[in-house]
Amino acid sequence: MDHLTEKLRHLSARASISSIAFVLISLFFGLLLWGVVYTVSGLLEKRAIDDLTVKTRTVIDMLDVFNSDLQREAGRSIKILEGNFPGKFSLDTSSKVDVAGKSTPSLRNGGATVNLDFAVVDRFSSRSGISATVFVRAGDDFVRVSTSLRNEKGERAIGTPLDRAHPGYALLMAGKSYSGVATLFGKKFFTQYNPIKDDGGQIIGALYIGIDFTNEIKSVKDRINALTVGETGYFYALDAREGKGMGDLVIHGKREGQNVLAEKTADEREYVKEILSQKNGSMRYRSKGEESGASARERMIAFSYFKDWNWVVVGGTYTAEITGEVTKLSYLFAGVGLVGVAILVFLVHLLIRNRLTRPLQQATEVAQRIAQGDLTGRVETNRTDVVGQLLTAINGIGQGLANLVWSVRHATDTIAAATQEISSGNHDLSSRTEQQASSLEETASSMEELTSTVRQNADNAQQANQQAFAASDVAVKSGSVVSQAVETMHAIHESSKKIADIINVIDSIAFQTNILALNAAVEAARAGEQGRGFAVVATEVRSLAQRSAAAAREIKVLIDDSVAKVDVGNKLVEQAGATMGDVVNSVKRVTDIMGEISAASSEQSNGIDQINQAVTQMDTVTQQNAALVEQAAAAAESLQGQAAELVKLVGSFTLKTNAYGTKDEAFDAVQRVLVSLRKNGRERTFAEVNKPNGVYTDRDLYVVVYDLHGRNVAHGAFPAMVGKDLIDAKDGAGKFYVRERLDIINKFGKGWQDYTFTNPVTKQMEPKSMYLEKFEDVIIGCGAYNK
Repeated sequence: MDHLTEKLRHLSARASISSIAFVLISLFFGLLLWGVVYTVSGLLEKRAIDDLTVKTRTVIDMLDVFNSDLQREAGRSIKILEGNFPGKFSLDTSSKVDVAGKSTPSLRNGGATVNLDFAVVDRFSSRSGISATVFVRAGDDFVRVSTSLRNEKGERAIGTPLDRAHPGYALLMAGKSYSGVATLFGKKFFTQYNPIKDDGGQIIGALYIGIDFTNEIKSVKDRINALTVGETGYFYALDAREGKGMGDLVIHGKREGQNVLAEKTADEREYVKEILSQKNGSMRYRSKGEESGASARERMIAFSYFKDWNWVVVGGTYTAEITGEVTKLSYLFAGVGLVGVAILVFLVHLLIRNRLTRPLQQATEVAQRIAQGDLTGRVETNRTDVVGQLLTAINGIGQGLANLVWSVRHATDTIAAATQEISSGNHDLSSRTEQQASSLEETASSMEELTSTVRQNADNAQQANQQAFAASDVAVKSGSVVSQAVETMHAIHESSKKIADIINVIDSIAFQTNILALNAAVEAARAGEQGRGFAVVATEVRSLAQRSAAAAREIKVLIDDSVAKVDVGNKLVEQAGATMGDVVNSVKRVTDIMGEISAASSEQSNGIDQINQAVTQMDTVTQQNAALVEQAAAAAESLQGQAAELVKLVGSFTLKTNAYGTKDEAFDAVQRVLVSLRKNGRERTFAEVNKPNGVYTDRDLYVVVYDLHGRNVAHGAFPAMVGKDLIDAKDGAGKFYVRERLDIINKFGKGWQDYTFTNPVTKQMEPKSMYLEKFEDVIIGCGAYNK
């Protein structure tokens, strides 16, 4: 594989593509052949399935016709049997009849008991060859009490009830008839059961007839077994009735009578159960082989359900017998395909040489020129296929690189000038930064001195505040003592008043005592000699009263003098208390002011500390800025050198002579757009116009397209303007330039317009001339800036 890859790598493009084309075409024809074979096989298989389905329906129709005949015969026969019982039926449950050991109620017809009366059924059977049975209802059972049907031993089949699982049981209980196929004593019978009702409409029994169609069905089976599908396909029928007979082969050429319900496919699918479950449809499976040692082969079958007999008819054959012819056709197609591939590869080889190899060689040459720095190379092409798009893309790459180089040249010139200005500015900034750093150092020193002074003031204020708090405490205590003294003086004053009152009382008592002594002396004088002793006592008492009065007056004088002095002292103490209260308040205010001064000094000290820290940080940052400015200056000088190197590198590219587009080039651009519109249509052309680096954008040249109402359809420089209504747009001089373009087109169909517009390369407002030309309902324009 690696050796083959290495060989392909050294082949020419034409040989490589031809080889790949051969492989791909061969693969295509191989897949086509496989697709044809697969499709044809599928169609044949589907047709075979449809044919099998039709044939199974044909078998069903055959059985249905046979069944219809039997139904008509059974219906006619049971009517004849009913006619052999002319009277009305009745049931006598009080009268029992023993039938083969089974006690049964008496069933009467016209008064005659039917139980064990075989005359009617035998006569009917002898005339028609059809077996007949009469059932009597005993509870919920239907018991055979009269029959012409005999078992293998020749005995009459009486005394046995109808199986409740029998499909006719439920119908009889509901008062309805039933007909169907049954196997009795090894023979096939078509049976019909009709209910017997009394005058009240009650179900009291049933009549049965059975038509032996063993020989007739054999003939039908032979006809079905004779049907074939393909070479070895055939038809068979399965019994679908629930029970032990489910899955019996009721029709089969070789295996009739066998039960195949458990048979499986090669992949262990129980396909017979699937058939009986689906009843109608088709199936494909891998059979194990019907003969011993046979290999597994795929079979396809179709099956349909015959409801009346509960059979499923199946038809099938091996799939290979249907698709065998397709294999032969595939060999023929393969041979024809190989010849066709060889011819087609030769034609592809010629086409590749003319349509691919040569244009690619031209594209390679232009790409090599671009790789060498020559951006003027272009490939002339009018093709619109993939190769044409590739060549157009090569042209676009060259044009895009040229535009890019022009832009880079303009940008490098700008960068060089800017770096020069940055370098000069950085030198100035570095000088100013150094001056600022020096000033900040001096400021930082001053701030440190100011911080020390403020901190000392704050400490002094704190100490003064503490002293003020101490003085405030002393003043408060003194005020408290003065208040107590005032209170004591008030008490002394009150006591002095009370003493004066007492002295007044004493003085009053002395006065009264003196009066009494005087009265006693008068009375003693009257008494004479007897009152002389009392007169002495009275005289002493009056003398004592006088001295007491005199002493009281002296004390009163002293007390009044003391009260006066106490009043004066009380007033002085009250004034001292008031003055001390003022002192306490003043000291408290001084204390509060000193607290505020102390707090303010602390805050001022903290603020000065923060300012000092900020100045220190500013000094540090300024020093760092100075270093960064020096680095920026060095970087600017380096960038200036790199810009000069970039200018040198960009100058190595070869571009068109003019740095800007000309009016002739603008005219040519419009003509190229018109050619593309006619060949490629609007969508592709306008999409290319909208590419900023597309084939219609060259340096400062670009194409614009308007509709006849002034709405922008395409724009090479500003694609965002597409779809905008520019009818009221103005140029750099304030002129409605789009309206003027519409006027030019309406008057002349084409022409030149002068206006002012932004140059997408220089980003400057410049005068411009645009060539305009109408194409159907749009206007194509391209302008050149007047340099």
